[in-house]
Amino acid sequence: MRNRKVLILCASFLVVGLIGIISVILVLRRSGNKYVDGIRAEAFSTVKKLASDEKWIKDNLGKGKEKWLSDHMIAMRNGEWMIYYYRTSKQDTDCCGGYDIFVGKGSDGKWYVTKYHFCLHMFVVDFTGQPFDLATFRQEYELIEIPEPK
Repeated sequence: MRNRKVLILCASFLVVGLIGIISVILVLRRSGNKYVDGIRAEAFSTVKKLASDEKWIKDNLGKGKEKWLSDHMIAMRNGEWMIYYYRTSKQDTDCCGGYDIFVGKGSDGKWYVTKYHFCLHMFVVDFTGQPFDLATFRQEYELIEIPEPK
């Protein structure tokens, strides 16, 4: 009887310890990582800069139907657009706490994020074809509207 109590007590400590260790690892991966915070800052900065450059937007929209997807812009079939920054953890295993980062600003003036995995070089978007409009793109890729970053 006594051996059984000791065994249960030891197993309980082991389970609680493992849960604690896993929790700490998850918290460290998701926040407080200066590298990840730097990538997020770079994402917002890049999108802000490009979205404020009307010449860049015009030049990238004017590339024709075969060039609707570029490194930082998705041109919709109806003329709307999304300027974005995307980084996948498959590009950089230290990136993003194991998650992908997508930050975008649409021609509607709104900012968006998503945890959707587009794969390297936005392969999923390229494969599925040019979206009709922002509303379709937002719905298909689970974009969440966020307040404009400071």
